Amino acid sequence: MAHMEVIKPYPIRSPVDPDVQNKDYDYKVPLAGDGSNYPCKLYHNDSPQVSKATYTAGQSYQMTVAGAMELSGGSEDAVHGGGSCQLSLSYDNAQTFHVIKSIIGGCPIQKTYSFTIPSFAPSSNSALFAWTWFNKMGNREMYMNCARVTIQGSGSAKRGRYERKRQNTLDSLPDIYRCNIGVKGNGCITKEGEDVQFPSPGPDIEHGQDIKGNQVAGNSGSSMNGLDTSDTSGVTGASSNSTASAASASNSIATTVSASSASSGSENAASQRPPPFMPIILYQLLLSVILSLRRINRTWSVCSWRTPQRTCDTFKLSNVDDAGYRFILFLSLYPGCYAL
Repeated sequence: MAHMEVIKPYPIRSPVDPDVQNKDYDYKVPLAGDGSNYPCKLYHNDSPQVSKATYTAGQSYQMTVAGAMELSGGSEDAVHGGGSCQLSLSYDNAQTFHVIKSIIGGCPIQKTYSFTIPSFAPSSNSALFAWTWFNKMGNREMYMNCARVTIQGSGSAKRGRYERKRQNTLDSLPDIYRCNIGVKGNGCITKEGEDVQFPSPGPDIEHGQDIKGNQVAGNSGSSMNGLDTSDTSGVTGASSNSTASAASASNSIATTVSASSASSGSENAASQRPPPFMPIILYQLLLSVILSLRRINRTWSVCSWRTPQRTCDTFKLSNVDDAGYRFILFLSLYPGCYAL
């Protein structure tokens, strides 16, 4: 029996895309067990990059999957008892994927799923929209289809070096879960017969239905959102000591994970960034010290973090009254640094 593939939007090299010449007629097969064709079966390297759908940030859309039986007019396909799926976006040509929706259990039995492009998604004419699936029954596999899409978003995909807020950016969304693909999934293997409970499912979570139409039970993932999956290590089941306590606390069908080095690195980088502003009390303290020194002819260096490299300007304050001092300090202290 056949497996499943995305048919809306058309993924790269889709056999059902009428505009594609180099079709992949084995599109429904999973990724290689050693991860050698992760991500996107390496089709993200194809050129030219042709967008197959246009989405607007903040708006909702639908995606559809199908199997060979359905595409040929039949009614049944190998959904392998369902499983869990994720929808994600990539703005760096498949280096990273950020989850915009997780379907826990019963996927892809339903075949059509709605999703919302985050309101803060940047604009891009070559973003990647990815569907990943971890089947419940059968061989331990990971399926992945990727489509080129256009995002009409909230701005450029380029972000400042010293980003002040992360809660409303793609970086605030979890990375996709990876498993069953060798070292690229940190060697984890999902447990047959259980729906993967994504440790970091993201902001949009849907619990699917099984083949009998019953709602799939499972936790919302909220108790495990703090666990990082940028390296997406995880073994379904409670066999790993590293996350057994988290699985017990959530009363879920556990998916154990190890912490992500990539996400930790981004957090460390964020912690090393200079403070976006100085408290008012420091303003006043520095004002008092400078006004008391009264060194009129002292040479001052004003340095700013506005540019990627710290730049400084030097000048002298001569015959400047108190009001002048206050005005100069107000302009130069925010949002930079001050050095005497």
